[in-house]
Amino acid sequence: MGKKCLTIIIILVSLLSCSSNVSSPRDTPLDYKDIEHLKIEYQNIFNLEKEMYFAYFFSEHCHYCNQIKEKVITYALTMSDCFYFIEYTTDITLLEDVHNTIGCSSTDCFGIKGTPTLVLISDYKVEMNLCGAKTISAFLNLF
Repeated sequence: MGKKCLTIIIILVSLLSCSSNVSSPRDTPLDYKDIEHLKIEYQNIFNLEKEMYFAYFFSEHCHYCNQIKEKVITYALTMSDCFYFIEYTTDITLLEDVHNTIGCSSTDCFGIKGTPTLVLISDYKVEMNLCGAKTISAFLNLF
């Protein structure tokens, strides 16, 4: 219970510390080309000089990623100084149990269950590792 409360507090602090860049409504749907400036390479996931940020793992060919694409991109553009995208490659370890990645601070012990995945990194360590369109969408609906 204490760990969950700490994680929620960390997430709220993260969201409050990120600047908001609210944009006007668009006539065209958002696409991954709209977040090119927010893409990072997987090997750099723990090397960003930020106290706290989100890393979203996706594949353009993933059906579930495409289901929540507009919601995630809209959120990312609003929180653009603490939200990054990583396109899935085979270099990324797939794990059945991602709970073991909590506290991880390198790609040696890190992995995802699949795409889409949303990871919260704080002080260069994994604090949260969420997988699945429904789970990520529900999490983003909290804010």
